[in-house]
Amino acid sequence: MELKFEKEYVIKKAEKESKPSEEFLEGEKPFEYNFKFPTGEEFNARQSNRGGGIITIERNGETIFDFKNILPEGYKFVTPTYFKKHPDERYLLDYVDTDWRESPKRKLIFLGEFKSPQDVLLILHEIGHAFTETEEEFKIREQIEEGIHKASEDRDIILETLMSEEGAKMASKAERNAWAWSLRTMRKIQQEIKADLKSLFPKFSDLKRHINDYLATHRRSYEYIIAQGYDEDFYKELQKFFDRWQYGPK
Repeated sequence: MELKFEKEYVIKKAEKESKPSEEFLEGEKPFEYNFKFPTGEEFNARQSNRGGGIITIERNGETIFDFKNILPEGYKFVTPTYFKKHPDERYLLDYVDTDWRESPKRKLIFLGEFKSPQDVLLILHEIGHAFTETEEEFKIREQIEEGIHKASEDRDIILETLMSEEGAKMASKAERNAWAWSLRTMRKIQQEIKADLKSLFPKFSDLKRHINDYLATHRRSYEYIIAQGYDEDFYKELQKFFDRWQYGPK
């Protein structure tokens, strides 16, 4: 009982610390963030006048990597401002409570409020969903998204009944694949531009904590995953990707 209480406290603490601000969700606070890697390259995230997302890594004032170039065909980055400019495109749960996510039906990557440089991984994670989801997973998520959009019930009731155990297990698998894709891609970017992306997660425990914080902010959707926990095979698999990224192939 004591361990369960401690776990619940940790989840709620992470949820509170990672949750986006109301100002951001309502489009009053712009999407913007920048920092420098130890090797001198600068990460820049900002929004266009129409609310689209622009995310680049620059060296000496020149763009050496543009995240839009790894988006699947037809996809685009959006921010809360985008839906203020295009209200007819907004669905019921767009930027309500949570931010980072991917919409397969509309081919959108929802950009969140940056809390730390480590959130670069969340961009890749959401893109990873678009690349790794199976046709069955895609159809289920599309049905859920469309169902919520058309529903007239209270959104909390919708969310409480949204994820059956079967659906949650499928979501867990999709999450695992997206995290694996994000780590593989982080390594590829690092190899391509020679920036020190390794500095974002010096230890595997840092990566694991960041993933758990992400799940806490999406708590309603991932309640089953949080309750059950990812199985040890997932963490072992993720550790292998992490080690290859940090230390090279073995």
